[in-house]
Amino acid sequence: MFLMPGSRAGIAGRAQRSASIMVTPANPSAGSTSLAGVMMGLGTSCKLSTLFYSRIRVTFAVAGANSQALGGVTTNIYYGTGTPPINGAALTGTAVGFRLFSESVAAGASQTITMYGLIRNASARVTYWFDLALGNGGAGTGTISNINFTAEEY
Repeated sequence: MFLMPGSRAGIAGRAQRSASIMVTPANPSAGSTSLAGVMMGLGTSCKLSTLFYSRIRVTFAVAGANSQALGGVTTNIYYGTGTPPINGAALTGTAVGFRLFSESVAAGASQTITMYGLIRNASARVTYWFDLALGNGGAGTGTISNINFTAEEY
């Protein structure tokens, strides 16, 4: 039996493909002045419907900026099922990993931020949304742009 990369043997020896997605969602309509962070409303575009596996690998790459010099931004990946949160909503879902801080050297200067996450014990045939929580890093307004998202079950 021949298996394609990213597949596994299934019932009666058929190859089963894993689910994956790569999207560039629109930039959020508003940033964050919250130190704790708010959701960016990316879950309507950043979602994955699992097929067979119980683990999901998630990557977000963004440009983060703050309106104030040395203000910075904090970011964290969240996921859940059901209706995804809208831009500016309170933190909701399950956090993946830990919150990252990136400092803006000058007002409005963006820094590339790349976040990875592994989710274990995901259920098969369930649609998961993925979003970013964004905080202002202490002062000013934090924003993200140029968002790239990938997710794959494995």
